[in-house]
Amino acid sequence: MCVSADIWSRYVSVFGGVWAASAFKGATGPCAVATDIGYHIENHKQWINVVNADIRPLTDKFHGYTLTGWQRFISTLLLLLS
Repeated sequence: MCVSADIWSRYVSVFGGVWAASAFKGATGPCAVATDIGYHIENHKQWINVVNADIRPLTDKFHGYTLTGWQRFISTLLLLLS
């Protein structure tokens, strides 16, 4: 994970609590024609590791874990360019 462990306490000091999120579906690249389910499962596992290792000390400030689903890889780019 590329987020330092102390960032969570910094977020809590600014926002009062934290959430974590992971995608359950979506393209992993602009040329993807099918969802790579293994990629998303590994992503969920890594977020669970982050929650257990880094966010657990902030239990009273951790509000939850949510799943998201992206329809298209390019849609975000299109929204940013419009």
